[in-house]
Amino acid sequence: MPPGAAAPEGASGIPATALDAYKRAAVSVAAALPHCNLPWQLVAGIGRVESVHASGYGLKSDGSTEKPIRGPRLDGNGYAQIKDTDKGEWDGDTEYDRAVGPLQFIPSTWKTWGADGNGDGLRDPNNLYDAALGAGLYLCAGDRDLSDPAKLDQAILSYNDSRDYVNSVLGYMRQYQDGGVAEVPNPPAGNYPTPPVTAPLPTPRPPRPSRPPPSPRRPSRPPCPRSRSPRPQGWPSSSWSATRSSRPRPGTR
Repeated sequence: MPPGAAAPEGASGIPATALDAYKRAAVSVAAALPHCNLPWQLVAGIGRVESVHASGYGLKSDGSTEKPIRGPRLDGNGYAQIKDTDKGEWDGDTEYDRAVGPLQFIPSTWKTWGADGNGDGLRDPNNLYDAALGAGLYLCAGDRDLSDPAKLDQAILSYNDSRDYVNSVLGYMRQYQDGGVAEVPNPPAGNYPTPPVTAPLPTPRPPRPSRPPPSPRRPSRPPCPRSRSPRPQGWPSSSWSATRSSRPRPGTR
């Protein structure tokens, strides 16, 4: 998880906005790709590993955050080298890419899989509603049926090619499925110490989509339009994130 992420109350606690975003994403994906069988708990598991559901970044009710969630600069210095692909639009860096948002998308991956999860006409990886839907579509790529354990495993590995990562995501997914989930208030932004990097990070893999994502239905009641806020620099751990020591990210994908 990125430095700056703080765990919500209780192991199964999920901030209200994050929980709503995950559930809406699963509903939209089910409408567009009914044979994928995407459980919202899978998206939640990735959100938990990647950024602790955007905790510590000031998650707002519209899915945006007070503080930007950005991974380290992918300049080849301890991390993979990925030259800028978005002209700094999402990560604020015009020379190299960084993973961005609650689900840590690499900008080039977002270009293919970006989605509008709250019906406001924008596709913003920094917004949890959009990122959750984009992650859901990405996980269903290649006509996967996620009710098949082998396909589920394959999907998570495509998000981050690390067995430890897969085990962590599956652990949280099953915890949410079996133990229930407590909805907790959105936590405020905070300042937390940055844990040291103790091992080299894996090299992200470029995405290899088999086809462009479909256009899912918009939720019946989108949240309030999001406001634009300045984007400082933070660091969360799905998919589209900067690569960390034990796991590649989705732009890694």
